[in-house]
Amino acid sequence: RRSSNSWGRRRSSRTRGFRDVSSGPNAEALAEANTKLKCFLEEKEGSSLRAWLRFFDTNNDQRISKMEFSKGMRDMNYPGDAMELFTILDSDRSGELSLEEVDASQFVLWRQFREWCTATFEGAEDMLRHLALDTTQLSAKRKSIAPVVAEGIRREAFQEGIRREGWMGGVE
Repeated sequence: RRSSNSWGRRRSSRTRGFRDVSSGPNAEALAEANTKLKCFLEEKEGSSLRAWLRFFDTNNDQRISKMEFSKGMRDMNYPGDAMELFTILDSDRSGELSLEEVDASQFVLWRQFREWCTATFEGAEDMLRHLALDTTQLSAKRKSIAPVVAEGIRREAFQEGIRREGWMGGVE
């Protein structure tokens, strides 16, 4: 069932009475919900981007559904009503959130980093090969990255490696 709201926009009954909050009287509710979410994510993970990647956008499709949001918030032990928070944050009523809607500055950082990686490396293996600080990890035969993949790259080594390769942005 659909009905018109006071701004002439249509809304579905699934929004449980919430209107488009991107402007108008509910803009304050959107800003408050956004601040509340960012503070929670930063407190738990250090940044919205890290939380986004670890708990929400696990399939890397650049958006999350209400169920992905609910699961991520549950996994992070969010004490409030995650579904209500999602409904407020989903101001365009798409049924999805993007990192841009959650934290615009972290979205820009993530987009710039992905673009830099694409311009700098030929692919994931090339990136790992360049970021491996201890090149003795690479086997003599064809410079295999198997040991690097198996052991992983420590966070500090990754951060140092991307700086060495020319990344000038943040290291969230």
